[in-house]
Amino acid sequence: MKWFSALCFLLAASSIQADYEYAGQGHYIDGNGQSHRFDFGLALLKQQHHYMFRLGQQQIAVEESPRRYTLALVLNEQQQVWVPDFSAEPISGFDWQLGPHHLKLYKDNSSQLYQLQVDENLYQFTSKKRGQIHFVLSETGIKEIRVESMLLQSR
Repeated sequence: MKWFSALCFLLAASSIQADYEYAGQGHYIDGNGQSHRFDFGLALLKQQHHYMFRLGQQQIAVEESPRRYTLALVLNEQQQVWVPDFSAEPISGFDWQLGPHHLKLYKDNSSQLYQLQVDENLYQFTSKKRGQIHFVLSETGIKEIRVESMLLQSR
C-alpha cells in the first residue's frame, strides 16, 4: 500500500510540473533595413481544467502539451526571407533569444548567403529556399530544436 501512495505522489508531482514559460525577445530587419523589436515567447501554463499554450501574442486552450512548434522560413527571389510568425512582410534577418536558446538569421558578408545560427549550430538555405525550425516540446519545455531542409555547416 505504501508503494501505491508513493506512485500517486509521483504522478501528482509530475502533473504539477507540466508547465513552462520561455521569454522571447528579439528584433528583425525589414526589407528597407529598419529594425523592429518583437516579443515572441513560448509557454504552457496550467489553468483550472486545461492548459493555456501561448506563442507570441497568440494563445489557445489545450488538453495537453503540444508536441512541437514549427517556425517556417522561405527565401524569396529578392533575397528576403518570409517568417510569417514574426512579420507580414519579408525580412532580411532576425536575432531572437528564446529562453536559453539563441537564434539568428543573417546574410554572410563573404558569401552573400543567408546563415541561420541556432545556439552553436550554423545552417544555410538549400536550393529549395525554405527551412523549418522545429521546437520539439514536452510537458516541461523545449526538449530539442531541429532544423529541416537546410544544410548544417561545419565550423
